Formats: sequence, C-alpha cells, structure tokens
Amino acid sequence: MKKLIYILLVTGVVFASCQKKQKRNEDIIMVKPEKTEMATHVKQLQKSDVTLKINHRGKAYKTRVVRVPDDSLDMIPDADGNKYMDNKVTVTLTQGDTEVWHKVFTKQSFASLVGEEFMQKSILEGFVFYKEVPQGFVYAVSVAYPDSDLFVPIEVTITPDGGVRMVKSDLIDSDAFDELEKTQNQLNENPESV
Repeated sequence: MKKLIYILLVTGVVFASCQKKQKRNEDIIMVKPEKTEMATHVKQLQKSDVTLKINHRGKAYKTRVVRVPDDSLDMIPDADGNKYMDNKVTVTLTQGDTEVWHKVFTKQSFASLVGEEFMQKSILEGFVFYKEVPQGFVYAVSVAYPDSDLFVPIEVTITPDGGVRMVKSDLIDSDAFDELEKTQNQLNENPESV
C-alpha cells in the first residue's frame, strides 16, 4: 500500500508539473516584430588642414591642403541606404608671401579621369602632398567609394609657374596613401617638426 501511495504521489507530481509546463507554453505569446526603417544619417569625413614646407630648386614653398565636407554637393548613397557627404579640397601653393597657385577641387574636377558610373557612387576622399619632382609638386588624390578600399588614384602635378597636369595613377596603393595622409596629419598637429 505504501508503494501504491508513493507511485500515485509521484505520478500526480509529474502530471501536475507537465500541466504547469503546458500552461506556461500556452501563456507565451510570440509577436513578430515589424520591420522599421532605420533612420539614416549623413556620414562625412572629418575636416583636414595640412600645411607643409617644401624646397624646390633652392626656393622655399608652402603647400596647404584643406579638405572639408560640403553639404552643397550631392549626397552619395551606398547599397545599404547610408548617405555620405562629398568633400571639396582647397589647395594653395605659396612662395614667401606670394600666392603661386590656388584652386578648389571637387570630385567633378576629375570627371575626365574617372568613369561616369564610378563618379555617381564615389566621393573626393583624399588629397595630400605626395612628392617634389623637377617639374613641380605632386599631390596624390583619391576618388573613392565611401568606407571602402575601392578608389581611383590620381596624381596632380602643379608647376611653380601655376601649370597643372592631372593623370590617373596605378602606383598609389591604399595602405601607402593612408600612411601618407596619417603622417601629414601628424605633421599638421606638430608643425615645429617640419
């Protein structure tokens, strides 16, 4: 008889616990979340202002390159719906107090070197002093898809008399370009080291 009571008691506890679990499962209500569009905000590169001293054929020059996001230019969307603000770059070359050359560049300045489809999906990302050559001052430029390593490298050469030559370049790799830009930003933060 004790065994029978024990078996009935255990069966009752198991049965009761199963009913409680069943009841709990009945109380769970799953609601499928609705898709909501994420609010998109405009992404932009930070402002960059770099001034360097350069000696060319025994004469001292200064080059200043200022990149700023410009909301008057077209916003560039990516495949995920993010929007990117394009940039304008102002380059000034001086010798002493005399301005030798001054120009404002936008992505459109390089339209003849970059395909139309690429232009629609890219921004003017980088513009840095690259090197001094006998002809003048060479700047490395990148027109790039935002937040990617896909870009068109361009070299802009400015002569001391104000002439300009722009060519597509295959020689500038993204790691070297990033390192060059980083170095110039560090020099800008500590101009005494120039």
